[in-house]
Amino acid sequence: MRSPIPSDECARAGEWASLRLDDQLSDFEEVLLEAHLARCAECRAFAATISGLTYSLRAAELRQPTFAFDPPRSAGGRTFALRAVSAAAVVAVVGVSGLVSLQLSTSRARPGAPTVERKVIGLKERQMNELTGGTTTPRIQVRQSLAAAEQMIVGEQPPVAARVNVREVSPSE
Repeated sequence: MRSPIPSDECARAGEWASLRLDDQLSDFEEVLLEAHLARCAECRAFAATISGLTYSLRAAELRQPTFAFDPPRSAGGRTFALRAVSAAAVVAVVGVSGLVSLQLSTSRARPGAPTVERKVIGLKERQMNELTGGTTTPRIQVRQSLAAAEQMIVGEQPPVAARVNVREVSPSE
């Protein structure tokens, strides 16, 4: 009896035995299957069983069924009506929620809100300028050579001797 959880090698051999019945096994896989079947009695018995079953099914005479199968009819009309009602309900919900949110947003709007916000932003910018020393556009000094640019540390001033070939660059350039 085969174990309920076959090893990877036995599972692969079972797949190869099935593929061999349909002539879909490569020559290399055929050699590996034969080597496994030579040493594994369970897989050899499984391969013999499925090959016998497959050959008997293929040799059997084809028969017509004695009864007719009539599949259930499609409920196309009911399905279409259900979809139409569902779509209309979705459109109504989205429309009503949009109107409600629009009404709430316009009723809560203050007439002087944009000017108040601009004043607050201006105040915060002035406070930041005072903290940073009053410069609004920082100027960065960059030495002309590539090696000097690689050694540049942001925020530090170069030594006095290195300031000979320095030009100022603003961030907008």
